[in-house]
Amino acid sequence: MLCRLALASSLLLALLSAGCAYQPGALLAAPADPSTTVARTLDCLDLSVTLAADEHLPASSALVDYRFGNRCKAPVTIDLAAAVVTGYAADGTATVLKLKDGQHQVHAGDLDGEHDGSEALRYDAPKGTADNVRVCVELGRIAPRKSANGAPQRVCLTAPGDDSAVDVHKPGFARAHTACEGHCAGPQMWSPPFGATWDVDGLVRLRMEMRVSGHVMDPAGVTMAGGEMHDVPVGGLGRLGAATFDLRYSAFVAGPIYVGGELDLGGGPSSASVLRSSPRAVSTGGTVVQAPMGGMVGVSFGRLGIFEPSAEVFVGGRLLALDADRGDGGADASDGLTSQARTSRLIGWRTMIAPRGAIDFWLGPHLTMGVWGGVDALHATDLSGGISFAVHLRSYDGH
Repeated sequence: MLCRLALASSLLLALLSAGCAYQPGALLAAPADPSTTVARTLDCLDLSVTLAADEHLPASSALVDYRFGNRCKAPVTIDLAAAVVTGYAADGTATVLKLKDGQHQVHAGDLDGEHDGSEALRYDAPKGTADNVRVCVELGRIAPRKSANGAPQRVCLTAPGDDSAVDVHKPGFARAHTACEGHCAGPQMWSPPFGATWDVDGLVRLRMEMRVSGHVMDPAGVTMAGGEMHDVPVGGLGRLGAATFDLRYSAFVAGPIYVGGELDLGGGPSSASVLRSSPRAVSTGGTVVQAPMGGMVGVSFGRLGIFEPSAEVFVGGRLLALDADRGDGGADASDGLTSQARTSRLIGWRTMIAPRGAIDFWLGPHLTMGVWGGVDALHATDLSGGISFAVHLRSYDGH
């Protein structure tokens, strides 16, 4: 069974991963070239590290291919961003290489029990640095260790030559280490590798979000119109409550900064009220439809464990719609209405500038749940909040 998991299939993650368990020790087989690949076991984590070749990178940079498998049944935390990578020139000069992570997406994450994954990360040296002949990786902070003894946590690899190089651009570079073909699906999976098929600088983090929200507002001051009625001021309805289903799309365009659009649709009950008593009486009652819509710009404050707080400013408006009865102008009706009232749909608009805050909870590499809340800065009595469910094209580790 093909276990390679496309990014768009995140919702089926648990089902697809059930029959694809990692076999302990599968990553520890003798490598084809021990000078470029080293394997270690850090408690529950089997870890293979390869210094890969990429003709597009300067020789002072390093492309490190991490492959890992959880030999235990309990999840283990992996933090590839914590690895310390040092390059050594021919004269012995050491330079600490910097992880290339322009989108600030490489974070710690949980690898579920008996699952595996891989990631290829690029590390760069300052301009003018000599070519690397050897690269050393400190593994100690990638995964916490409970045992005091064990294999050395610092591994050194020789820069690959033309004959021994692992070419990241060859098909099958993202190879499996278990009986499954391709990567096995798991709560922590990195695929595809950095290289020709995926450019970390060219692919922004995209997010599709669905929310169920509640709104409270006072529509006083909104002017509505519809049918033969024009400039009908809304007053006397009091504070209205509404529930909406929301759809949002956003993209992280500059590191933690994101922009996007939003459309909400729903409504709530309204008490009967006379909106205008002259020259023709207009009254309303029943459901008030609410449809907030607009765009937002925000910033994520990064992951704090499994949580990711963010703040944004929403700019747009709230579309209001309600049915109203208009009298025909007769003088014999009570409350200013005749018995021959006609119903029309009134439409109104209220501009919004709403600062908001949110906290998302990561359920897996591509799924989050969260809560949010905000207030309309132009109308302080208008409050909103709710719960959200989001699918991310790239997960918290950078894909």
